[in-house]
Amino acid sequence: MEGNFSSRKIPDTNLAFCVCVWIKFLLLLCTQDLVVSLQGQYCDGLIPDDYKKYDAPSKKGETVPVYIKLVIVDIDEISEGNMDFRLHMYLVSSWNDTRLNSSAFSTYNDQCSNHFWVPDIIFERAKPSPSFSTFNINFKINEDGSFTRAERLSDSSCIDYKSVLTKFLETEG
Repeated sequence: MEGNFSSRKIPDTNLAFCVCVWIKFLLLLCTQDLVVSLQGQYCDGLIPDDYKKYDAPSKKGETVPVYIKLVIVDIDEISEGNMDFRLHMYLVSSWNDTRLNSSAFSTYNDQCSNHFWVPDIIFERAKPSPSFSTFNINFKINEDGSFTRAERLSDSSCIDYKSVLTKFLETEG
């Protein structure tokens, strides 16, 4: 019986575990290939092979200047009792990312925007509220590497608007 392994049975739980591990490995491998494939399909030469989405486009230790413009389109759902309201706005941010092959960019594809470095922009609130509910992203890359990204956002903001209005009225006069 020592040399004959054909008569030994593998318990079903071990077999199921091995199959699950193998399937997860294959899915991970296929997903990585799919991401690279989609990046190539959507970005078509714009992103170099050594580009790292999570690394800021700067020299080590230097900050990246990011310019921000906030355009408020509408303020609605004002609740005096809860002291909150909903904002509809455009958030436009721009910076320079010279790592991109911007001369290779010929056609716009919004799927490509998922593969770029994007700065973290945080809105502080006076009290907890749900995060942004809708967003649409447009972007433009110039030949000099300047990157402009515009998002349409809808946010339920919970801030003490009475103190904001008081500060505004004090400065206006």
